[in-house]
Amino acid sequence: MEHGEGEHAALRRECQEELGVEIVVGDRIGTDVDIADGRATLRVWTARIARGEPHATEHGELRWLGGDRLYDVDWLPADLPIVAALRPLLDA
Repeated sequence: MEHGEGEHAALRRECQEELGVEIVVGDRIGTDVDIADGRATLRVWTARIARGEPHATEHGELRWLGGDRLYDVDWLPADLPIVAALRPLLDA
């Protein structure tokens, strides 16, 4: 988050900058995850795309994963609690 920026505004800005899409923020997923040796916190929300088509502007690859393929990715340890919380949403 940038100085003075709320969490939802930061998420909308990051999705615009990194994916080229405008989103509508939904519900939180999982709990806070400390990263960077406790110097930062990872928080995740659901979102839907309101405008645009996702494309990689800052990353080498994008792909959609269903619940059955979610663990095909070599996730970082800090991501695993969020991935576990996301799985039931994808299987629904």
